[in-house]
Amino acid sequence: ICEIGIYLNDQLSGRVFQEDSVSFNLPAGPVDIRLRLLRGQAPGCDNGIENQRSQRLTLQNGQISKYRIVSGHTGLYLKKADLTY
Repeated sequence: ICEIGIYLNDQLSGRVFQEDSVSFNLPAGPVDIRLRLLRGQAPGCDNGIENQRSQRLTLQNGQISKYRIVSGHTGLYLKKADLTY
């Protein structure tokens, strides 16, 4: 299981493993989010060459959103999810 780093505006702001969750209380406005595999002890978790692309989200006051981390041909990215708990 690999650890994933969550970078908000180029600052490492969180770390998650598969099936973990993390919450952020962010101010309204734009935020750039980048995800990357972090070096770990588990085999196959070496970050190697990675996509440096980030996603920009524009948040509104009081907005509550839920995202899932998915892997695609361009690397890791966020996909909007239902708010069901």
